Amino acid sequence: MQHERNPATAIAHLYTEEREALVRYATSLTRERTRAEDLVQDAFVRAMSHLDTLAGLTRPQQKAWLYRAIKNRFIDQTRRAKRWAPIQSELEREAGDLLDPVLADVRLWQLLDSIPENHREILRDRFVLGLNSSEIGERRGIPAATARSRLRLAKSWVKRNRVRLLGKE
Repeated sequence: MQHERNPATAIAHLYTEEREALVRYATSLTRERTRAEDLVQDAFVRAMSHLDTLAGLTRPQQKAWLYRAIKNRFIDQTRRAKRWAPIQSELEREAGDLLDPVLADVRLWQLLDSIPENHREILRDRFVLGLNSSEIGERRGIPAATARSRLRLAKSWVKRNRVRLLGKE
């Protein structure tokens, strides 16, 4: 991008030139073309918010940045899925809807909707979006320590109200 006057235009050129190679790389990680395309799109969206950083890099460094952004996003998604899977499977098992996955998903979201908003939002940030306490704090405009404290309170609330949430009183 050093040779481009407008960093956004440089990103657009980089997208045009490197998209297919990046999709192939992402597909090697995900084993799914659609998910790979989403990872590449996410990387370029992220690049647009880091134009100043990318403007100071050489073309090979920019490509390396994009590859790393894809890999980091893939790792984040994998970790989020691992964190979310036990919660989802427990709630589905408790809800007794395992025979019908669509009903299980509906029941899961109904359960989450029944959690007070202040707790639901922080749980969603952590377990659905996969954000860490620093990212939650930044998103919510609070210190990371406050985010951790609120997350502990939310988990505690869910644990205390588990029977009521699952309808087994």
